[in-house]
Amino acid sequence: MRRCIALVLFGLCLAGSVTAAEDVNRFSAGVTGGTLGLGAEVGYAFSPRVRIRGLAAGLDASHDIEPDGQSDLRYDADVELRNAAALVDFHPFTGNFRLTAGVIASDNSGDGSATCRQTLCNFGDGTDVLFQGDRVDVDVEFADDVHPYLGLGWSSTPESTGRWRLSIDLGVTYLGDPDVDASLSGPSSGIFLAEQEVENEERNIEDDLEDFEFYPVVMIGAAYRF
Repeated sequence: MRRCIALVLFGLCLAGSVTAAEDVNRFSAGVTGGTLGLGAEVGYAFSPRVRIRGLAAGLDASHDIEPDGQSDLRYDADVELRNAAALVDFHPFTGNFRLTAGVIASDNSGDGSATCRQTLCNFGDGTDVLFQGDRVDVDVEFADDVHPYLGLGWSSTPESTGRWRLSIDLGVTYLGDPDVDASLSGPSSGIFLAEQEVENEERNIEDDLEDFEFYPVVMIGAAYRF
């Protein structure tokens, strides 16, 4: 991770050594939205081909989740996205196509709860181990708070003369391994078999979340240059 941050800082220093464009509209500020959340973005054009950007985005969402396996439970889940990114854009050609690299600092998390609403509920990898009224609470976090980003996109070049700049980002960031913590309360709480199935349920949810270990980034933005 330190190497990734060092490479980004080196890119910024290299960009700063290039003669800046004669365009007075080097600064930009605008809005952005996508899989990192909704937020704001600022930028500065170092040269005709290089721009740096900083963005902050977040989103709160609710979703019903049914984990894989033999569980009858359905979770009412709340997801919080909190992301801040430092990015370097490089236009290798004269057109709008660009390559982007940087780092993303995240504080993304989720929590959910599920209650057995029938006489007996399948749970974890077992069968009929929870009673009516048993409740499972789950907290989810990802291991890495700062992670690398690589992508491509399209936007006006730093040397273009228009005041408004539209942009599209397509890329991927590595979130790390998910960490799931589940707890049981209700009539089955303290029963050894039920507590063992709590651990199985944690693994089931972690397996589901492994698909997001490499998280796709799709963002669309609009910025005003000044």
